[in-house]
Amino acid sequence: MLFKHYASTFVLYLVCVIFWPT
Repeated sequence: MLFKHYASTFVLYLVCVIFWPT
């Protein structure tokens, strides 16, 4: 299943958004 990979990418994206404010 690709769910794990998708979830990991989503978490990474959230971390980037939280710690990289524009």
